Amino acid sequence: MTTLVTLAVLIGFAAIVALWAMGIYNGLIRKRNAKDNNYSQ
Repeated sequence: MTTLVTLAVLIGFAAIVALWAMGIYNGLIRKRNAKDNNYSQ
């Protein structure tokens, strides 16, 4: 039972880290696109 709980916590933590990393990546891409749009006009 404790192994199952530990595994669930680790999977949950990995999911949170993955979502955080995706958010950082999307923010960087959004900033890059905004910069490119500013220079293109």
